[in-house]
Amino acid sequence: MGARAFVGSSGTGWMYATEALVATATDRLPLVAMCGNRALDDPGAFGVEHNDALMLRDVGWNLVWVDTAQQALDTTLLAYRIAEDPRGHDAHSRVA
Repeated sequence: MGARAFVGSSGTGWMYATEALVATATDRLPLVAMCGNRALDDPGAFGVEHNDALMLRDVGWNLVWVDTAQQALDTTLLAYRIAEDPRGHDAHSRVA
């Protein structure tokens, strides 16, 4: 259909969406998501954990880690090109 989708959250909000995020991993949809890694404890816990992002890795999502806001923007633009590539994810995992 040509539609693009973007989703983003962090911490417990990300985990509330787990059921939908796991289902999209097998649907081959060009979905791009940004996950701010935050502790999964109570809302006042602002420590850094990676459990929320690593859960997506384990169900088949590709992950890219960034350090700055500029890298997040650049990576998001690249992520759309990768997600929409008709060759699928296998083409990106092979070394030329």
